[in-house]
Amino acid sequence: MVEILIALYNSSKYIREQIESIENQTYKNIKIIVRDDGSTDNTLDIIEELKNKYHNIQIVFDNVKCGNPKDNFGELIKHASAEYIMFCDHDDVWLDNKVEISVNAISRFDDIPTMGSTDSILVDEKLENIDSNKLETSKKTDQFSRLLVDNCYMGCTMILNKKLYNMINNIPKECLMHDIWVALVASSMGKIVIIPEKCMLYRQHGNNCVGGKNVFGISYALEKIKDKSTKNNIQLLISQASAFKTQYYNCLDKKNKMILDAFIDIYKTPKMKRLYTLIKYNLFKTGFFRKLGEIYYVIRG
Repeated sequence: MVEILIALYNSSKYIREQIESIENQTYKNIKIIVRDDGSTDNTLDIIEELKNKYHNIQIVFDNVKCGNPKDNFGELIKHASAEYIMFCDHDDVWLDNKVEISVNAISRFDDIPTMGSTDSILVDEKLENIDSNKLETSKKTDQFSRLLVDNCYMGCTMILNKKLYNMINNIPKECLMHDIWVALVASSMGKIVIIPEKCMLYRQHGNNCVGGKNVFGISYALEKIKDKSTKNNIQLLISQASAFKTQYYNCLDKKNKMILDAFIDIYKTPKMKRLYTLIKYNLFKTGFFRKLGEIYYVIRG
């Protein structure tokens, strides 16, 4: 069975279309688990209606107020028990083969913690195609070092087997988003399967922020170099890495321990040694200009 986890908050505009796309999957052994984080619209009314129609929808009721998608998905993971889980954003549309392709891609790796990630098609609010090169994700990688500094996966593209999601029982406040936490765990202690097929429509609209920027372009890179928040972002990544070390250090192999320690301590080393550390452990973002921006702020300190 595959459990589809959907984090909801004021999701009434798109949730019906998304759930209908899940119910139309070619892979039929599906359960949908939704959790609403205090919507003030009619999201729950729509969910109750769809639950009565399809009978494979579970609503999680609790007294926890998350206030963000990361923690909402973290709560949903606690209710999972299936062989596989998939994260689902309320405002996308899945192509009918998404679950089947995802399961087929990782099913032979059930003995190790495994994450798979499909590709996606960037669309506007009306599901019209947008230039896919503008999707704000980096080129995908399974390298732990790269993922420490560059989140190149969206949760809505992921499938996790049970061995993997059982390892993710506490997403700390230092974690920037649930998807990068999953990718860090999989890359350092399991396996990542990159699935080339485009299996979903990622909807870009006024209320979401991923997409619409060419992160490999010169103008974007210059903007980020000038932006002092880039330095703050590096500090946030180091804080996230420190939290990761607290939870998983004893489970890592020697190589990944060295990579993790080097990144966490990078600002404690002399400035020119910082560049050596970035090169030695491949702690680089994707794209030439993005690397330049990273180097600038790491060396400058």
